[in-house]
Amino acid sequence: IFNQKIFFCFAVLCAFILFYSLLQFCMDRSNTAFLYFVGCLFFIILYFYDMGSENTVLNYNFQRAFSRACLPASMMFLMLFLHRFYNRAKVKLTLGIAIVTTLLFFIVYGFSLGNDIAVDNVFLISMLPTVGVIVYGFIVTVHGIKQKQYDSIPVFVGFFVGSCFALHDVVCQVMGVVPFMWTQGFAFF
Repeated sequence: IFNQKIFFCFAVLCAFILFYSLLQFCMDRSNTAFLYFVGCLFFIILYFYDMGSENTVLNYNFQRAFSRACLPASMMFLMLFLHRFYNRAKVKLTLGIAIVTTLLFFIVYGFSLGNDIAVDNVFLISMLPTVGVIVYGFIVTVHGIKQKQYDSIPVFVGFFVGSCFALHDVVCQVMGVVPFMWTQGFAFF
């Protein structure tokens, strides 16, 4: 029960953070970092809700594939958030990567509907951009620490602790082991 219900609690907490971030964006529309964070939270809420709910809202096969596609979509918005938060160059390239990756995974999951093995395999492949965003997060936060940018050290600590939780789940997923508890929700926070 702890495994399943905790993800539903995470979804509710993310909803509160989403509204806070949306209000922050409304107060300062020039700071699109908050808007990207809203996108990240929106997709992770859908993912966590599916992980924590006892019943499906949509057709099971569709909901499973759609919610799994929300994880890489959320990570792409997290990448955009970090890119904007640290004022990195090449905004169009990063935006293009995020859009293409997000659409690609939604399309591939769409083709995998009804085939649980295919959905599981696509989920494993979606760990690549997830890990890529984690590595990108480390790179930009280390760069931010060197330049003494605002909140770089707490973001770095968050990435380190979250990466330990995420690594646990990635290793278990790749090995086909079901752990006592999936820790990816904790990784997000």
